[in-house]
Amino acid sequence: MKRATVKEVAKMAGVSTATVSNVLTGRKYVSDEVKERVHSVMKN
Repeated sequence: MKRATVKEVAKMAGVSTATVSNVLTGRKYVSDEVKERVHSVMKN
């Protein structure tokens, strides 16, 4: 199974690569709705 890149996750979730990075690191605020979208894309 191929691992998705940050760029691919961002495109599928409809957010920027920086937002995906922020969700993964937890360093900056990201709304719960966006976090959920990103996590949902990463699970699939």
